[in-house]
Amino acid sequence: MQLTVCLNMIVKNESHIIRRTLDMLITKIRFDYWVICDTGSTDSTREPLNENMEELKKKYCDVL
Repeated sequence: MQLTVCLNMIVKNESHIIRRTLDMLITKIRFDYWVICDTGSTDSTREPLNENMEELKKKYCDVL
C-alpha cells in the first residue's frame, strides 16, 4: 500500500511569509496533492501562490 501526502493550508494575508513557507515545504516534503484555501486576503498572498503552483506543476505533476 502506497501512502500519499496532501499539503493543506488555510491562508489569509500571508504575503510576507507564504513564498518562504512553500519553498521550504517543497524542499523538505514530497507531497502528492495540495489544497491551499485563501480565505479572503486583501494583500498580495495570491500572487506567490499562483507563481509557486506553476512551478510545482512543472516539477511534480505528471497529469493535471
